[in-house]
Amino acid sequence: MPSDDASADAADIRVPTSHQHTGEHRLRSYVLPVLLPTFLTFMASGMLVPVLPLYAAAALKLPPHAVGNVVGTRGVGGIFFAVPAGFLASFASTPESSSSFIPRGDRTAMCMGVLATAVCYALTAAYARGVETLTMSRFAAGGSYMIWQVGQQAYVKRTCPNEHRGTVLSTVGLVARSGQFVGPIVGGELLHTFGISDGTVAAFTLAAALTLPLTPLTLMFAHKRAECTQLPSTPYATTTTTTTTATPKSAFLAKLATVARWPYDAARRVLDGVPKRRLAFSALACALVMTVRASREYVIPILAHQGFAKMPAREVGIVVAFSSLLDLMCSPLSGRIMDAKRWSKAAAGATAITPRDRALGRARSGMASMMLFVVGLSVMSLPVPSSRRIAACVLLYAGGALAGIANGLSSGLVMTLGTDLAPADATRTGSFLGVWRLLSDLGVFIGPLLTGAVGTAVLAHDGSGGEEAAACASGYAGAAMAACACGAFMLLAGVPYGEVTTTTTTTTSELVPLVRANESGAAASS
Repeated sequence: MPSDDASADAADIRVPTSHQHTGEHRLRSYVLPVLLPTFLTFMASGMLVPVLPLYAAAALKLPPHAVGNVVGTRGVGGIFFAVPAGFLASFASTPESSSSFIPRGDRTAMCMGVLATAVCYALTAAYARGVETLTMSRFAAGGSYMIWQVGQQAYVKRTCPNEHRGTVLSTVGLVARSGQFVGPIVGGELLHTFGISDGTVAAFTLAAALTLPLTPLTLMFAHKRAECTQLPSTPYATTTTTTTTATPKSAFLAKLATVARWPYDAARRVLDGVPKRRLAFSALACALVMTVRASREYVIPILAHQGFAKMPAREVGIVVAFSSLLDLMCSPLSGRIMDAKRWSKAAAGATAITPRDRALGRARSGMASMMLFVVGLSVMSLPVPSSRRIAACVLLYAGGALAGIANGLSSGLVMTLGTDLAPADATRTGSFLGVWRLLSDLGVFIGPLLTGAVGTAVLAHDGSGGEEAAACASGYAGAAMAACACGAFMLLAGVPYGEVTTTTTTTTSELVPLVRANESGAAASS
């Protein structure tokens, strides 16, 4: 049995293809196929953040809960299309056509995603004047966005070596945050210039114009990237055990058994060779990370407006912008921590970075981020007497700063862990990443629900005068989820690199044609 270090080092062996650069992968090679589409896509979606709620409330005269339903439909579409997007990204062309203009599955998903997003924006600008059409367009936009993002992650998985993947994906997170920072400013200016109704049409039209050119851009540049072949596909030594199930005598029972076993067989094919303990702890940690991130977006405005600070709406926006600015500034640090890169050239040349170091770097990035989230959300939730509003504002700014730094230190963490665990086989990478996106997006929905439910329970207990206590309770609930996420990353850091046993089961549907072929061959010979 190979040692842990030997099996981990074996995963770092790369086989250069004829089109692959054997030197260090340059980040600039991902500017046109990955980073520029990411910035424009998130800028387009960010423009709609201030536009869509105001249009639904002012022009369509919807109540607050209906506005929330319209805005949240995009997330529902993303969850609904996550797994189909993974299967689309798993489509692979033949090796002979992999270097031709015919796109691979990940590139097909990227092109289809941005094209469908542009079409949704254009149709919304032209025809969405009612609640039903606007809801349908947002649902379709969420699904098309999910297809593009899963394809992008599968593309990075296939083309980027493991030792540079954290840097690339943290840069993707930085660029996405930059687009989300610029987009609302542009959307607010459009509303100020053209009014709510015309400004909404202008925002959707500009969003379509930003995303439509990304389809030929992806076709032109993404197909030129060479594949990065990894041996073995996972950083674990694998042994294969083959078992065979009994064949039912009836063909009807065989088909029925095949249908009944399809979910299990599909999951087994996707997860075959993936280390189960690392997968369980990584999925738990990433779901909690997305829950904490979504809670931060809910808790900071609530604490600023309804907490002890009692800030007006304009000052609330300043607090959120200040936290987002620190988030952008700290995002580049995430890649260096995840890739376990040395901070000086002398230290970089002293020792080699092993796959074990990079795995620990991913866990350390998550632990540092979640610890800062615990401190930040707890600080801004501290109770302050109503006569000391300045102290409440100082605590809010300090907590918002720590939360922004924490979010920046986890930039690209969820994507990096997903691509690390995804199988190297192109026919299964997209399917795994689709399920991974489904789990992380469920965390986005659960976060505000949990924190809001805690605040609502406190408010119902204390009555109408307990708004400050309810807001603080929501903040402490977010801190508690961050503490749980930190514990999950600690467990992930303790998972050793070990041997994984892969079990291959021959299903009934595979045996029945073989039996029939043998029977027909015997009949022909007789």
